[in-house]
Amino acid sequence: MTQPAWLDYEQLVASIYADLEENAVVIHDDKIQGSESGGERQIDVSIRTSIAGHDVLIIVQAKDHERPADISVVGEFLSVIRDVRAAKGVLICSGGFTDRAIAYAKSVNVDVCTAHDAQTRKWAIGLTIPLLWVEPSGDVTLQMDLRPDKPQPEQISLAANCSTWLTSIDGGQSTMSLGQLLSDAWNGSNQITNPKRLNTISVTRPNLQLRLVDDYWCPVQSLEFSFPCAGWKGVFTFSQCRGILNKATGRLHAKVGLSSHDIPLQRRDDWVLLDNLEEEWSALSDVIRIQQGVAPESFTWATMDFSFIPAKPKRAPRGVRSAGRKRRK
Repeated sequence: MTQPAWLDYEQLVASIYADLEENAVVIHDDKIQGSESGGERQIDVSIRTSIAGHDVLIIVQAKDHERPADISVVGEFLSVIRDVRAAKGVLICSGGFTDRAIAYAKSVNVDVCTAHDAQTRKWAIGLTIPLLWVEPSGDVTLQMDLRPDKPQPEQISLAANCSTWLTSIDGGQSTMSLGQLLSDAWNGSNQITNPKRLNTISVTRPNLQLRLVDDYWCPVQSLEFSFPCAGWKGVFTFSQCRGILNKATGRLHAKVGLSSHDIPLQRRDDWVLLDNLEEEWSALSDVIRIQQGVAPESFTWATMDFSFIPAKPKRAPRGVRSAGRKRRK
């Protein structure tokens, strides 16, 4: 048999307080002797704790009402608080409270609250987390300075998509593509900390070489990627949030669980595109910042301008530059 909704609400309130106050004794449907009435008073939820060796009693009345509770509800509960000599009374109503009830409760030191649990549709709260989403956008430009240290072969074999070009720091024993270098720089520890409209990441490494053909490896003096970024402001929600919202102060005391499933994996259409990404990134310190990851295959190179000057034997090698632009798929 399904139990009534008011009982579900009382049990929810009791379980929330038990979660929030692990060192307190929380009892649902308690019975406390009244000092003025001389009779036994039914208490929806009692909370007993100790502060500096002093016992403290807090009583909670939970009402699952569709309409806001009025001033008379506060007055009736106040008589119970005084009768059982509670140190604090908390009145919880799912429908909220009238303005007069909130004002009166504040004057007599009664907290008026609502209880919320994100996993119950009826008593969930619309709590959202602000976020700032950043991702590369538009064309990406590669700037590379090659410095041959030996005569080059007559024929150079390089793929049209330069993200597949191979690099090495040990003469070809281990290799990494240019696309992998860029994605590692963006996703890893070298990730930019303050994205701008146009960003530059240097992936130059000691002993870095580029394979031009077969086993010919040419030293790389410098290697940089430049690309624009765009940012969006949005929100997402908790999948786990249980707590008590004080209607007078607007303060939420809750236990929140944030799982990997809660954090967005892709940009949503209702987020707002930022006009000034750099300014917003610096100013918004109370938001979660997310930089979308990129994979080596996320980019294809649309155009490529490449020139190479063969070095002559017994003469100092001359610098060679290659430049390319790539566009996201």
